[in-house]
Amino acid sequence: MASTQKPLTLSSVHLMAPACTVEFFYELYAPFIGAKNGGVKIQNLFVYNLSAKRELDDVVGPEILNATVPLYFKSLLYLVSNAFEERSKQPLAGMQIFEPGLKGNAKIAHAGIDKTSDSESHGGFDNDPATMNTILANVLGQPAPQPFKPEELKDF
Repeated sequence: MASTQKPLTLSSVHLMAPACTVEFFYELYAPFIGAKNGGVKIQNLFVYNLSAKRELDDVVGPEILNATVPLYFKSLLYLVSNAFEERSKQPLAGMQIFEPGLKGNAKIAHAGIDKTSDSESHGGFDNDPATMNTILANVLGQPAPQPFKPEELKDF
């Protein structure tokens, strides 16, 4: 009996500093970029990462763990890659240093290098007007008629 399910096509998927391993990315995202695989197609996959410099300048601390001082003097993804994965220095899709492992059709932006994103931390992408307006323009297929303003994206 033939399947009556319609294929699912996603015009865009946006990942902000994904903490998934490169292996996970290849298993669960890459097969769907640009081609139908199992009835699913991702037309455009966008990854927003910090630049390598911003990864090293970031800290894990007060805002994440309710600490009074920074607890780790690199980005959250460095902490995940070096301490919380089964092996140290586990390649993560959200880190520029492991980007050569992300071959394929994903479009990758780097905060602090590309004008499409300017987050200064891993926790800041959703508060960054450049990132959010880039995502909005990609979803709409045109520049947003009313772009996000910095004051609209603050944490409350």
